Amino acid sequence: MSTPSCVEQQECPSQQNRRQANREFGSFELIYSGMDACQILIGDGVMTDLSRNGIGIQGEHMLRVGMEFSLFVALPDDADPLCIIDARVVWAAGNRFGVEIPGLSTAAYARLKENLRNSVRLGCAVSADTITV
Repeated sequence: MSTPSCVEQQECPSQQNRRQANREFGSFELIYSGMDACQILIGDGVMTDLSRNGIGIQGEHMLRVGMEFSLFVALPDDADPLCIIDARVVWAAGNRFGVEIPGLSTAAYARLKENLRNSVRLGCAVSADTITV
């Protein structure tokens, strides 16, 4: 069963409510991978913000609302990249898009948030070149 897609934010009141969530700003490079119209799509991107429900991404491809994919996020904590296997595009504007991550565990969210705050404080940058998929 498919869920209705949101073409514009005005059509989805719950989407507007999500934008009110507290956000952490900063950036981590990432790789995203998914299927679109029977085609495998793999791209590089940068996470631009984080909320409890999802993240904002600036990517190299234009993605469509409703597309599902996986993310591999490079973090400066010297641990393995964070793998998020269940992400869905909830809004898109050119190469910028918002991703809902319904299964994001409290531990994964805390790791993202801590690394984001530390990188902003220390001025660190993490490259997607460090990701091994």
